[in-house]
Amino acid sequence: MNGCGGDFNAKKHEKFKSLCESRVNIITKNFRLLSNLSNKKNYAYTDGDIDKVFKHLHDELKKCKENFSDKNEKNKFSLD
Repeated sequence: MNGCGGDFNAKKHEKFKSLCESRVNIITKNFRLLSNLSNKKNYAYTDGDIDKVFKHLHDELKKCKENFSDKNEKNKFSLD
């Protein structure tokens, strides 16, 4: 069973890389589309609107990153 483990993990890693690259490229494209909304000749927005957008994006990115952390570390209690 050890002989298959490395090959199996290599396949899982290749699948991860493929999906990850695709999804990150989609997110990057969508960030660029979001940036297009910064054109004040075409759109009106307040500083509050922008703060809400970027707080939401920051919070979602933080949650996403936490999902990649060690599950045991994520649920540990600390007073720090």
